[in-house]
Amino acid sequence: MATSDESEAIAQHSLRITDVVNEPLAFLTPIGGYENMPLVSLEEAVKPLVPFLPAVQSHAYVAKQRCEHPTDDLTSDESASIMLYTMSWDPEDKCLYAALNKTLRSSENRDRNLKPWHLYLRLFLNALYRLPPLRGVAYRGVKLNIKERYHKDKLIVWWAFSSTTTTFKVLESEQFLGPAGERTIFEIEYESGRDIRNHSFFPSEDELLLMAATQFKVISKLNQDNLCIIHLKETPPPFPLLHPVPLIVPPVHGPVLQEPIASASVSASPKLSKPEHRNRDLERNISEQKGKSCVDLCAKDLTSRDMEIVVYYLIYDNQFEFTGIKWLIFKTSSLFSGTEKQNTANDKGNHTYLPNQNKTLTTLNLSSNNIGDEGARHLADALTNNTTLTTLNLSSNNIGPKGARYLANALTHNTTLTTLNLWLNNIGPEGARHLADALTHNTTLTTLNLSSNNIGDEGARHLADALAHNTTLTTLNLSSNNIGHEGARHLADALTHNTTLTTLHLSWNRLGGEGARHLADALTHNTTLTTLHLWRNQIGDEGARYLCDALTHNTTLTTLNLTLTEIGDEGARHLADALTHNTTLHLSSNGIGDEGARHFADALAHNTTLHLSSNGIGHEGARHLADALTNNTTLTTLHLSWNNMGPKGARYLADALTHNTTLTALIFDANGIGDEGARHLADALTHNTVRHSSFQFQALTTLILDANGIGDEGARHLADALTHNTALTTLHLSSNGIGHEGARHLADALTHNTTLTTLHLSWNNIGPKGARYLADALTHNTTLTTLRLSSNGIGDEGARHLADALTNNTTLSTLDLSCNSIGDEEKSLLNNLKKRKKHVEINL
Repeated sequence: MATSDESEAIAQHSLRITDVVNEPLAFLTPIGGYENMPLVSLEEAVKPLVPFLPAVQSHAYVAKQRCEHPTDDLTSDESASIMLYTMSWDPEDKCLYAALNKTLRSSENRDRNLKPWHLYLRLFLNALYRLPPLRGVAYRGVKLNIKERYHKDKLIVWWAFSSTTTTFKVLESEQFLGPAGERTIFEIEYESGRDIRNHSFFPSEDELLLMAATQFKVISKLNQDNLCIIHLKETPPPFPLLHPVPLIVPPVHGPVLQEPIASASVSASPKLSKPEHRNRDLERNISEQKGKSCVDLCAKDLTSRDMEIVVYYLIYDNQFEFTGIKWLIFKTSSLFSGTEKQNTANDKGNHTYLPNQNKTLTTLNLSSNNIGDEGARHLADALTNNTTLTTLNLSSNNIGPKGARYLANALTHNTTLTTLNLWLNNIGPEGARHLADALTHNTTLTTLNLSSNNIGDEGARHLADALAHNTTLTTLNLSSNNIGHEGARHLADALTHNTTLTTLHLSWNRLGGEGARHLADALTHNTTLTTLHLWRNQIGDEGARYLCDALTHNTTLTTLNLTLTEIGDEGARHLADALTHNTTLHLSSNGIGDEGARHFADALAHNTTLHLSSNGIGHEGARHLADALTNNTTLTTLHLSWNNMGPKGARYLADALTHNTTLTALIFDANGIGDEGARHLADALTHNTVRHSSFQFQALTTLILDANGIGDEGARHLADALTHNTALTTLHLSSNGIGHEGARHLADALTHNTTLTTLHLSWNNIGPKGARYLADALTHNTTLTTLRLSSNGIGDEGARHLADALTNNTTLSTLDLSCNSIGDEEKSLLNNLKKRKKHVEINL
């Protein structure tokens, strides 16, 4: 039986998880105003809240007393600011988290109403941003049916801080949503969650916090009786909806700083002293991966001090201390190998000496930690003299402009590093300047990822100056950096002189038509760039015209990504004319319509891959494309997802497939084709197959039909085709309303089919009965390697059937059974099976 404290914890956690019903979902103005406030103590931060939260000071006092020795290198004020957020008191609307989230969700006078919150938000966000950002899957829900508010493929924003659980089973308990009645559950793929358990008033609760103003895309909706499961995927907006704060790293036990840390001089020589700081988990991780060329320390909650351990024991390959029998074995082997004397000398004191480098380490992944600028300094010191590391991933680590400066200094001396990933590190224009200076001297770096760093036009100018001189960089990623047409002009000027850059990412910026014009001018002169990503840039028809004019002269660019750039029919006409020179064009989500599709149909003769997803193309546009496909001999991949072609459009494309001899992949999900459209495509699959050994004929091998509402009947048609087709290897049928009958038809096909290797059936409703049919098929099938059955209501019975089938099946290597309400006993059964069959990956 739960204690009163445990019951209170569950009740409060439940309130925060289920308050999603209060989200307005509309696009409100961005949240800001606090970012330039000083960082103060929690006592000072809550004073402006007292007039409307009279009990907040007493609760802040309790939180502060409980956070005298915080974890994660936070200060007591930072930790207590998180704890105060998780506390609740009566009346509920007068407790901090309820009042704060209500204000964040308000559309009326929000900027004015947030002013008293600025000091608290400055402290609270500084604390959250210092915790490592996590990615994964989390859940929240409500005891209501709110599916009508969430539409497939739409972008929505949750403006409040969102409490979630990482355990689906939590929501099924009586204290949360329960197993019956109307319920809506959100399955959330998050990219920037924060684990706040170490700082919660209720640390036993499994609570992961999503940041305020997080944007999501609605991927799909699944209805099972009174339960609706909505799948959301975090999608970063082109501009921040929650203004970031300049990160301050105060002394853990010292006073709170009022201003960001000033620039410090870069260490001239590496710190090689044995670290006093200990992290047993990290040391064990390093010990287990010693000798490997690639070491992965992603998302290990590592801090700046942990980098001392990484440098000393991993990059410089020093030996760990051992105790007991391990020490005896180590010392004995050292005596025989002749290294005992050297190791003993290395162990004496904390003096500085020149150790051996790790000769095998070439790739180090430290992404999604929280090493900060100090951690970057430790790594930079090591890089200055390192001669083996070629790839370093420091994405999402809060290194800031100061950390970028340390790394830039190292790059001026390092002669082996070829790839550096600094995505999402808030380096700003100043950090970009430091790295640009380094690029004018460095002669080995070939790939640099600086996306999501808010470098702006000024940072783009610094990097452009460097590109005019650098002769080794081939790939530069500057996506999501708030670069406008001025920044595009600087980069365009650089491209007219640079002769080595082949790939440039400028997606999620604000280039506009004017920026496209500058880049187009550069393309008429540049002879080396082969790939240019410009998606999410509001380029429009006019910008498309500029780029097309350039493409008629440019003979090297082969891939141009213009997804979500607001190009319509007119722009499509211009781009179609340019396709004679461009081999891979990304034009998804541009509203080009049927008329635009007609223009592209005329130009297919010169292309191998065409992306036209989310463009409002109907069955008429499908007819134009199908006519072109009938005689086309070059196109191999066609993306048509999220249009509105319907069963009629499916029929046109199916007719074309019976004649086409080159298309190998058709991505056709979310087009509303229904069972009738599935029937047309199934008929085509019986003809579009390997008919003879002539190398001139290539049959369709990949067919993506997710979210098309084909149902059991459509599954039957496709299953019939699979018994005859000998070419298809990949078939996606997720989110199609397929029940156990549809699963039976597909299972029958699998007993005969000898070519299909991948089958996706997630987000359907096959249940335990359907799982049994598929399990029976797996006992006969010898080619299927991947089967995805996530969110199908399979339950314990279905899990047992599949476990029995896997006992004898020797080919299946991936089985996804997540979100299927499988009990602990059956999970244990499957996990034991996974241990016995080490080649099989089972996702529960």
